[in-house]
Amino acid sequence: MTEEITNWVDKELKEINSSKIFKRYFENISIEAIEDDNHLTNEAEGIGLVMDSVFMINSIHLYSGNDDSGQIFKGEIPFDIKFSFSRETIHAILNKPQKSGGGHEILYMGYINHWDKYYFENFSLHLQYSIDNSSIDLITIASLQLEEYFNSDLQ
Repeated sequence: MTEEITNWVDKELKEINSSKIFKRYFENISIEAIEDDNHLTNEAEGIGLVMDSVFMINSIHLYSGNDDSGQIFKGEIPFDIKFSFSRETIHAILNKPQKSGGGHEILYMGYINHWDKYYFENFSLHLQYSIDNSSIDLITIASLQLEEYFNSDLQ
């Protein structure tokens, strides 16, 4: 099941919307247009998709339920990761991340939690941790094509 979710990245919605797993999470969910993106979010199941203007899937968010919304993704997570894993445990499983950040205050935004990013053949895996790094707050599976934007001067 997890492999199928990671394979959604860089696919058009029409290519995956008839699959059993897609229907499980999004069959009765409406697309919401926010600025230049389209979003499908199933709050009850703790999963969301972000798509561009032509409904190409750019990222998949898996929520831990550690925020006020109460969302939690209970499905399979890549590499058998659990939201309860600490940052130290993740490093033991996936080794040193290719990118890391956070752990400091930013004016007007407040504290930015630590995060790690790992790159794989067809997607990136971004893990945002709790303030004390004892668990994972958010997992994002994203298109490698977004890296050009994230690494640009626009960020």
